[in-house]
Amino acid sequence: MLTWWMDMLSAKGITELVMLDVAAPSAIAAIEFSVSRLRIPALAKLTLGFINITFGWCMGFSELEAFFLVCCSCSARHVSLAMEKLENLKTLRIFGVDLAVVGVGTGAGDGAMEIASSSLSSLELMESKASTLAIRQDGIGGTIGG
Repeated sequence: MLTWWMDMLSAKGITELVMLDVAAPSAIAAIEFSVSRLRIPALAKLTLGFINITFGWCMGFSELEAFFLVCCSCSARHVSLAMEKLENLKTLRIFGVDLAVVGVGTGAGDGAMEIASSSLSSLELMESKASTLAIRQDGIGGTIGG
């Protein structure tokens, strides 16, 4: 059923999508969701909550400007790879996500997250963890943690 909805929303070319698993918010990551399933170039804002996320290639989001993750299960590595592909992303907010947990998602790595973006202007991490965080923007970079 979720696959059908994602295909329908992709065909409609929506600009904003908020998807929360409100049926069982206490059971983090009850629903599996592959971001790569969406093919919506016009999508400008994507909010996902209480979902187990896999990013895949994270293509098809040429206009995405705001990405919010709330109590999702995903790997730091996948978030890092997605940031490289989201060329117009201006705002990234991650709330209640433990990116430092090794083994979450395929190829989770060691929980080290690197954000390489020339467009990102706002980053908020609240109640979230990563083993290290490296931020690189237009030749400027730094690392937090370790």
